[in-house]
Amino acid sequence: MSKSNLIEPNRNSKSTRKDYIAIFALGIILLIIGFILTAAMTLTPVPSGYDGEYETYIDTIRTLSALSLLFRQLGVLFFSISSFIGAIGDERLSGEVKRGMIIASSLGILALVIMTLFSGILGL
Repeated sequence: MSKSNLIEPNRNSKSTRKDYIAIFALGIILLIIGFILTAAMTLTPVPSGYDGEYETYIDTIRTLSALSLLFRQLGVLFFSISSFIGAIGDERLSGEVKRGMIIASSLGILALVIMTLFSGILGL
């Protein structure tokens, strides 16, 4: 085997590795943003009056809730995609690690389905 044949698979593996790690990091960042928006909803003060302030409050809470759900769902989606890409594309990982990443990806998709169903049921 020549030296060039040894270098080529590592270059492809390194490129794939960087790609799925970047997608994983993006997913985690989106999850964090989603949870920060959820915290912002709980920290938003409820107005005491029943004038236009309360309607604005309700609109703000609905917007924050929708954005929070969107960011959390995108975060879980990117997490699942990155786990799947990593398990399929990185040859340096052992079979057990790849199996664990596929299971994590499957659980992420299941979590995404459950979040979507509950958001529809609860009307969020």
